[in-house]
Amino acid sequence: MTFAFERFLPHIGTLSLLLAGACSPSSNDTPAAQQGETTAPLVGPTWARCWVERDTVNPDFFQTHKLHCENKTPTDYPLKPMRVGVQVDTAAHGSPVAELAPGTDTPGTDTIVAGLQNSDFPFTLRIYVTLPQDSETLRWEPSLGTLQTKATVATVDSITADHAFAFKQPFDLWSMTIRNDVGFYYLQADTSINLDRWAVGQADDAKTGTTAIASLSVIARDIGSVTTVFTAAPREAPLAANYQTSSEPISITLLGPGNYVATAEGLVLTPASPPDTDASTPKTPNVDGGVDGATSTPEASPVDPDPTCGAANQGCCYDRSTNKRSCDTGSYCSGTLCVACGKATQACCYDSDTGKRSCNSGSYCSGSTCTECGQAGQACCYDSDTGKRSCNSGSYCSGSACTACGQVGQACCYDSSNGTFSCGVGSKCSSSRTCVAQ
Repeated sequence: MTFAFERFLPHIGTLSLLLAGACSPSSNDTPAAQQGETTAPLVGPTWARCWVERDTVNPDFFQTHKLHCENKTPTDYPLKPMRVGVQVDTAAHGSPVAELAPGTDTPGTDTIVAGLQNSDFPFTLRIYVTLPQDSETLRWEPSLGTLQTKATVATVDSITADHAFAFKQPFDLWSMTIRNDVGFYYLQADTSINLDRWAVGQADDAKTGTTAIASLSVIARDIGSVTTVFTAAPREAPLAANYQTSSEPISITLLGPGNYVATAEGLVLTPASPPDTDASTPKTPNVDGGVDGATSTPEASPVDPDPTCGAANQGCCYDRSTNKRSCDTGSYCSGTLCVACGKATQACCYDSDTGKRSCNSGSYCSGSTCTECGQAGQACCYDSDTGKRSCNSGSYCSGSACTACGQVGQACCYDSSNGTFSCGVGSKCSSSRTCVAQ
């Protein structure tokens, strides 16, 4: 009466899941994301359904009734048991565990688990569900391997095709999609659930009603990345969580399932559906700036400026026809807010279409901040498209810093494109790579 464990392979990005079930006849003060709205939880489905088909052909003494069961986990539900099995225990004997094939929602795909004589009633029907192992983003305490539950079938007519036993997942799932607009962030939240009529393990004396903790843990580092996670829905929202970026950790609340944006201030809940807005023309997104000595793209002028959106610290403009948000040149859309960008010490401008970050000429994107570059004593300008570093005329890139060059007494200027050294008019490059008078 055991199942082999197999590694659960999630079909969505970074996935966090958990599982449990049930059997039945068929304001706090921590910061919360106030912008946007939650989506509906994913309702816990029926895992398995069982019923008895009465033998209407043979006399009572020779009748053999059929116990049917089917795996009803929807094919498009993100949480799928690895195994669903059924066992029958009568007063006289027990049956081996019958494994139920994944459901197809097609008539005739059920499994005949056992043949039952009239003397076999009442009997005990046991259901076993083998769960996924802990995933990268979700752990269980205690660890949930196989869950079991049972029900008593009193008579041949107790459960029929029209009034079957339905073994259900007793909690819903929250689906949360998080777009990373901050770089590094860490999110941790614990959900306590009661397994109700399910017990952990396969022992006959396993206790039902166990409380389990689903511990969600997400670490992300790449700006612009999108992570979709699932966790057990708490009995009551919101869900308290711990959140940390490069600054001090803070306590936040997750208001429910939905679309979030990771920012320095916390997770911002974005609208579940396009907001009602009159902005029919999208604002021109930021255009990558260039640096001296590298290929640059000129900044574009704003198109159809709207004084109510698009500028730094205003809301992002929304275009219903494309379902996209945008900001004026000089800012980018972070969640639902336009953030100033492109100049030295400001955030790097982010283009959601290309996934690239950029800064104005004279600075380059270092991490997520624009840093001055190109002049002697400053950092070398870096072009992420070509992977090359450069400096303004009168200096060259030595390591990662611009060094003054070309004048008498200064270092010879180095051209990395052809490997040559040179000096200004009236001087030449000596064997010590120093400019000397001719």
